[in-house]
Amino acid sequence: MPYKDKTEKVANGKAYYAANKERIDARNAAYRALHLDEERHRQLAWRTENRARSNAIKAKHKAANPDKVAAQAKKERDTLTDGYVRKKIAQVYAIPAAQIPEPLVGAHRELLKLKREIWKCRTVTN
Repeated sequence: MPYKDKTEKVANGKAYYAANKERIDARNAAYRALHLDEERHRQLAWRTENRARSNAIKAKHKAANPDKVAAQAKKERDTLTDGYVRKKIAQVYAIPAAQIPEPLVGAHRELLKLKREIWKCRTVTN
């Protein structure tokens, strides 16, 4: 049924969502699980189009959840994720992380593992 007033349409939509939240969220999650690549491209496109807004959202999240952000950074550092290794290479050589080839990431990851082992040996003997 067509709505004469936009506020009425919005109110009805919000009421419907509130009444069917679990079902709608489950359907959306199932769709996203089946279409991961499309979803990633859609999100990336939104972030590039709305760079300032995206950065503001990230900053707000970091300020509101410092413990989660620190835990995620520790997890990336401990497991040597691709993003962490790329970030370390980019810091040293001043090139964009996206331009670093995968074989170089793997080699640098092994180098970081060796350095960590050497550091452990040096700290144990001292």
